[in-house]
Amino acid sequence: MSRGILIAIIVVIVAIVIGIGFMFYQSMQPKLPSIKGKRVLVVIFEGYQPLEFNPVCNTLRKADAKVDILAINKTVGVQYTYYILDVKNKLEEIANEYDAIVLIGGSGVYGRVTGRISDPGMPILIELCKVFYQKGKLVAAICAAPGILAKAGLLKGREATCFSSTELINILKANGAKYVSGKAVVVSGNIMTSVGPSTAQSFANALVNYLAKK
Repeated sequence: MSRGILIAIIVVIVAIVIGIGFMFYQSMQPKLPSIKGKRVLVVIFEGYQPLEFNPVCNTLRKADAKVDILAINKTVGVQYTYYILDVKNKLEEIANEYDAIVLIGGSGVYGRVTGRISDPGMPILIELCKVFYQKGKLVAAICAAPGILAKAGLLKGREATCFSSTELINILKANGAKYVSGKAVVVSGNIMTSVGPSTAQSFANALVNYLAKK
């Protein structure tokens, strides 16, 4: 048998093994309900974390939800539906259109939550989260973004989690949150928080399951 044929056989075998492994992985994933008709507003900053953004958007769309993007900065690098400064006088209207608002984390969020970066969009986003909350809509955040909910006063007296940074944890606690460690996703009423990239898929699944019950 020639070397070329042997290599071709090995490549085919490897491809088959990978294919079987992928099918097994897919079969082990939880089957999510359809949430057709639900609309979700996903919020991103410059320096957003794609390992959170992609699983969240992909999972919501696979579950038939309509996903739109609210950019806090025009430099986010992806196509967005709204820019925060353009909607500052339309917060009620925006909240009425959606069933949930989901804040994605990343370095840009971290810098703003900790005060290292000043951003005129932050006060508007905080008010928008409050409007969603007051209307009983789901308000969800992952990684550093729970710090925004804390500063909005939405975590006071509630269990919540975030990225495992002492600085972030202290921000949650300083604003009255009951910080929870060791859980991928924490749900308290219509508030949902999660840790970060390692829990992004669990967070995405939890979003779908929550909205399916509403």
